[in-house]
Amino acid sequence: MSLARAVFFLLILSGALVAQTTNEQGKFILHKFAKAIGEENYTIEQTSGKLTLKSDFLFTDRGTKVPLKTTFTATDALEPLSLSLDGQSSRMSGLKDRMEYYPQSQKMTLTRAGKTEDLSAPAGSFLIDGYSPVAMQQMLMRFWLRRGVDGFRVDVIWHLIKDGEFRDNPSNPHFVEGRPPNEKILTQYSTDQPEVHEVIAEMRRVIDGFDHRVLIGEVYLPLHRLVAYYGNDLAGAQMPFNFALLSTLWNARSIEKIIADYEHVLPAGAWPNWVLGNHDRPRVASRVGREQARVAAMLLLTLRGTPTLYYGDEIGMRQLAIAPDQVRDPFEKNVPGIGVGRDGCRTPMQWNATAGAGFSTAAPWLPLADDYSSENVANLDADASSILSLYKALIALRRKLPQLVKGAYQPVAAQGDILLYLREGEGEALVVALNLGGEPVSVASSSIGVGREILLSTFLDRGGEQVQGTLDLRGNEGVILGRSAQAG
Repeated sequence: MSLARAVFFLLILSGALVAQTTNEQGKFILHKFAKAIGEENYTIEQTSGKLTLKSDFLFTDRGTKVPLKTTFTATDALEPLSLSLDGQSSRMSGLKDRMEYYPQSQKMTLTRAGKTEDLSAPAGSFLIDGYSPVAMQQMLMRFWLRRGVDGFRVDVIWHLIKDGEFRDNPSNPHFVEGRPPNEKILTQYSTDQPEVHEVIAEMRRVIDGFDHRVLIGEVYLPLHRLVAYYGNDLAGAQMPFNFALLSTLWNARSIEKIIADYEHVLPAGAWPNWVLGNHDRPRVASRVGREQARVAAMLLLTLRGTPTLYYGDEIGMRQLAIAPDQVRDPFEKNVPGIGVGRDGCRTPMQWNATAGAGFSTAAPWLPLADDYSSENVANLDADASSILSLYKALIALRRKLPQLVKGAYQPVAAQGDILLYLREGEGEALVVALNLGGEPVSVASSSIGVGREILLSTFLDRGGEQVQGTLDLRGNEGVILGRSAQAG
């Protein structure tokens, strides 16, 4: 399988640290690029009329794991092909390693079997031409892995491969007028192609060549199709993102079913993961309400597997309404007013009460929430009963109790607004009891056992309380119970 053109974006640390351009405008851009990523130790060399930025930038150990968010886009071809760049045709063979920066837009087309595809590159593109997907991925992944990144979070990983016959996607017979235009088609030939798993397996082989690295995939698919991205013999992504909680109804029975369905379809030995908030969906505190946001935090951090926490959720940031003249999201710009904009969950992190909320001294890309002067990290960190303090307590408990990390998940039958389950391991069982409603409820000792002690409440005010019989929960309260020290 050969490659007509590949474009690689590093969306956290943008671009490449070996880049080429050909003119003085490009030289200025290379200097700006180096400064933008905070790189001081670099040179710009001129060879054969080309300017090349070279850097020895390395990640330093600050005690934080840093996986890069990446997007691989490839057009694959099963037959010989040619690439036209501004009208000059050249065979895609015998190419050397090359990464070039194009300050001006470049018109590119791919012609094969009488079909022409527009592959034009916008101004400001970094392009890698002429590699097979395997060679391109391996080169770029190793470049960053050798510099200390801890892995890759691959954007829209189920989109990596398109239909080899260039067939058109079928129309969506259930399309509703007024919805986004992309919903007019069913992505039968442009997503989730069988060959994608071969590509992911190659990426995983690169990852496995380095110690303690991870491959994460963004996948919006039903659970039974999602788990295929773990790969044959678990040789695919270690963590295909599980976004089920982003769209499920927020009630005990719906969540209970989602957990059961996911646990049922997981391949043997696969490591689960859960996502409660991200850059594509409204904020948790707005979806489930400020009171239930605490219960959601306890759910996320007590389920089996790796929890993914979206920035700002730990301080209860809410969805922000964005005025039309402040919209940045292309979705909202293309089809305004129908609720597809994602800017409201992407507003600046609220660090403190200073101008700019400690995020920036300049005008930010998106507006700040009106409550940033009170709802910020500095204020909530000083409040022992805040949602931020709850998140810290939950994380500390996970670190202390192996049952919350590696323990088995065991559901316990419950009714109404109660979600009840055990986390079992090392001869002990923890009980997680969550009230997903606003009214007080009671849980019988027959469900939780006797001689229990509250290790943590979402209200942060019941630690150490002994529960010998019935467990009483306030509205919007969750608790974690362990074996009482008094019971031996």
